[in-house]
Amino acid sequence: IKEFNQNVLSKQKKLNNFNNKAKAEFSKKLSSILEEYSKQNSISLIIRKESLLIGISSLDITESILELVNKNIKKITVQ
Repeated sequence: IKEFNQNVLSKQKKLNNFNNKAKAEFSKKLSSILEEYSKQNSISLIIRKESLLIGISSLDITESILELVNKNIKKITVQ
């Protein structure tokens, strides 16, 4: 049982490490997309919805960003 638990723990650590690397890679690519979008559309500030108390819905760029993410990020490579 001890060996089994160690094996499970080892695999959980590897999975967590992989997950963290994948998130970091995605975040890097997303930042690049957001930076390019903000330059092209003269946007000086992009705020997460969770951090916003009230806003005009016409300023919501979520759909545009999701389209760009789907178009530009086809694969996340983790080393």
